[in-house]
Amino acid sequence: MNKVMFSRNINWGQTTTRLIVVAIVFVAATIIVWAAVRTSLESGPQVSGNEIKAKSIEKLEGQRKKYSNLRSVHIVADAQITLFGANFRVGNGSYEYWAEGNLYKMKCLADPNLGFLTDVDVSYDGKRFYFFDHASGILSFQQQDVSKTTGALPNPLFMPVDFLSTDDDDCPFCALRMTDFKSLSARWEDRASRIELNSQGRDETKGYALTDFEMPGGTKAKRAFKFRVREAETGDGGVRTTRIDRDGLDGKLLTSMTFDNFMPTALGEFPRTISSEGFDENSNLIFRMVYTVNKLEINQRTEERVFAIDYDEAERVWDSDARKLVKEKRPKP
Repeated sequence: MNKVMFSRNINWGQTTTRLIVVAIVFVAATIIVWAAVRTSLESGPQVSGNEIKAKSIEKLEGQRKKYSNLRSVHIVADAQITLFGANFRVGNGSYEYWAEGNLYKMKCLADPNLGFLTDVDVSYDGKRFYFFDHASGILSFQQQDVSKTTGALPNPLFMPVDFLSTDDDDCPFCALRMTDFKSLSARWEDRASRIELNSQGRDETKGYALTDFEMPGGTKAKRAFKFRVREAETGDGGVRTTRIDRDGLDGKLLTSMTFDNFMPTALGEFPRTISSEGFDENSNLIFRMVYTVNKLEINQRTEERVFAIDYDEAERVWDSDARKLVKEKRPKP
């Protein structure tokens, strides 16, 4: 009798233990499932890499279209420039640019100690292309526009869309112009078709969702490169390009541009601060330039006289088509 009762007690204890274990497992599973559901609800619907890629192409194409819709623009920026290496130098510069239709003018100024073309004006008024080197006092002109001529400093207006740039060994010193945005180029179509998602993250300080992706580039100074572009999506759904790198195919950084202090414009969020750095083949920093955009005027009428350069500004005027001097300042007796 006692043995039987003892045996029943043992069986009851084992059953109770099993029930407790099952209950614990059930509760744990419920917690895990609920946590997964809550995470899914908080993070929203999952987006595939192909969808992110398609949206990135759409956003970049949107930027290009905003430039193509511009009727006119005027931008003024100051630059702080540092050249590294054995001949360390620091100096200032400035860049001013007007454009309306196919007309444009740019004034590029840099401190002489930097060793650049220090003070140059380049313009096209629809009839003539002008190149004025203030240091030599020589103004030259010709009827045909020259797409490969640019100043010592890059145009800050086009730096946020550097992924559209044509400046490489196939077209040295080619600079983007407003007319380049009016139609799709084969180069941009090729780059857009081969965009690849690189990574996603979050800027914890600003709360922005970050997306990095890559696209084909070209060859610069015989170094093949690809573009790496970073987009930041703000809380209100706005999108900003905050960084554009040119990476060598060996993984080494060639140049890096970063954009900050954005302001709302007809071009979308445009940066007031643009920083650019360049590196040599050993990844040593060779230059740093920081632009501060002081003025950006969009779709305001520009007087036609702005795009011409008056002969009176120069000591000598050279007609490149006729290959002769049309003005020469005579020395005083």
